[in-house]
Amino acid sequence: MKAAGTTKITVKQGGVSKSVTLSASYGYYLQYAKQVNGVIYIPVKDVFETMGAKVSYNSGTKTFTAKLGNTVVELKQGSANAKVDGKAVRMKGTVRQENGMTVFPASLLADQFGAKLKWDAKRQVLTVSFGQGHIWIESVDTQAIDKRTALGGLNAYIGKTYYVNHYQGWKRFMKVKLVDIEVEDRMYKPVFQTDGGKQYAGYSTTADRLKELLADDYTFLNYDPYKKYKWPSSVWKLIEAEKIAIGMTKQQVLLSWGEPTSTSTVSGSGITVETWGYGYYTFVTFTNGKVSSIVR
Repeated sequence: MKAAGTTKITVKQGGVSKSVTLSASYGYYLQYAKQVNGVIYIPVKDVFETMGAKVSYNSGTKTFTAKLGNTVVELKQGSANAKVDGKAVRMKGTVRQENGMTVFPASLLADQFGAKLKWDAKRQVLTVSFGQGHIWIESVDTQAIDKRTALGGLNAYIGKTYYVNHYQGWKRFMKVKLVDIEVEDRMYKPVFQTDGGKQYAGYSTTADRLKELLADDYTFLNYDPYKKYKWPSSVWKLIEAEKIAIGMTKQQVLLSWGEPTSTSTVSGSGITVETWGYGYYTFVTFTNGKVSSIVR
């Protein structure tokens, strides 16, 4: 049951009575508040029902009727005149349609019900207060604004294109665009999309670690490797499968296996022999820049 506002109750016991003021807030955000030409509009039905009113609608007269205790409020679509207990009240704007909902000027609640209104321009949220009881009404943009704030510097990465290198077993060198970053409990999950519209969700991690992943070419490349390196398809098939073969260049081995854990170089008589170690037992030897032996 929705209920927000302030009320007084009197408790009597043993000939002693005491009045107590009770305040209640609605713990969820309503939608959709909107500021137009300095006037803040809020939804008729949701707001009055949250205040505890019974709301009905007459489609013939296009009029909403809200019964709140002994008070009756009538609001007609397209009109700046409301009725409160039968008395005409001029509002600061007309009852209108926004986002498929009928909205009215929030100032009516201040003028007729003593509510205090506070508009958070940064988050685009209206707080309606009745004493210690509150109703919060967000705009259509509030959640996006809150998310941008939560993402902070990560916003700059959204919309960028990457080519998968080594990440979660995804197809190597697949072109993806970072289209979203989901936020939950200070953890950040990247969401990528291919040109064909298929989406891939990464794993949740910290903001700093996500920045590192996006900047690490072992994980993601920021260039199209097929355009940068005009190698034969036979070479690309080996690299995509993370394999190497005799005759491959150092750049091809780097793209296939990544950086070595150790290196050594010997030169003489116009010949340069370089050995790369991968772990303790795998070694790749290059003679004048090309793979001449692979030892495992």
